[in-house]
Amino acid sequence: MVAFVLGPRGAIKHASEAGRALLARDPKAVAAALRSVICGRGPPSWRVTQLSWPGVRAHHLAVLSPEPATAATRLAEAAHRFVLTSRQTQVLALLLRGHANKTIAVTLRCAENTVEYHVSQLLRRTGTDCRAALVALVWGGSP
Repeated sequence: MVAFVLGPRGAIKHASEAGRALLARDPKAVAAALRSVICGRGPPSWRVTQLSWPGVRAHHLAVLSPEPATAATRLAEAAHRFVLTSRQTQVLALLLRGHANKTIAVTLRCAENTVEYHVSQLLRRTGTDCRAALVALVWGGSP
């Protein structure tokens, strides 16, 4: 289990063995994720609990959820990671279900050209070059 105990200002006070391994791989990304998590803006795969003791300033316990990712979780993580707009997130949700641009346009009540624009923006933001690569990125989580 990946877990961190964070001090009042977000400094890592303790980490589980898996947390230390994750921290060793990418300390900047882990620190940034933990800061987001404490502020309530982190990805939904993190669970945060405030720890408090009389006379001690609040600490936090941040745990990376070991649950298998659902489509909704992956979608929310992708929206957070790539800073997607709500409309881009809606388009991505339908892409993940395998819908064509025309079906997406009908579902979202917009022009097919608008869907094409959103798909292009999704590809640009994620650094992918086709829809299949985008779907694989969201499900596989690789950069």
